[in-house]
Amino acid sequence: MIKSLVRKQSSLCWKCLGRLLGIFFLRFEFPVNMDNMMIIQIQLFANLRDCLPSDSRRGKAEVEIPDGSNLQDLIDHLGIEQCLGEGVSMADQIESWQISIDGEFIHDLERVLTNGNQVIVFPHMAGG
Repeated sequence: MIKSLVRKQSSLCWKCLGRLLGIFFLRFEFPVNMDNMMIIQIQLFANLRDCLPSDSRRGKAEVEIPDGSNLQDLIDHLGIEQCLGEGVSMADQIESWQISIDGEFIHDLERVLTNGNQVIVFPHMAGG
């Protein structure tokens, strides 16, 4: 009798542990592989600020993108083309933008980014 009670309690404890672990794994999302991600500091100006995540401050944010991503991948990740609005082609506008990676102005959208890069985008603004 005592042996069967101990077995029941033992199996009951394992069942409870299994359920708790199951709930734990269902409640938390685990990244696919954090080792393959990098953090990029991004700063956008003018109307492009609307493309930043909602927790951004003063046009600055940190975004996480896969290792090996290039500047075009970052632009796609932020959804900049959608932020420009209907009838506005990013391909037409991007030539007039000033884009800086760690203080170096570039126009190569295929430039591969590395962890910790600081990317600043100044869109063309009207005026004279």
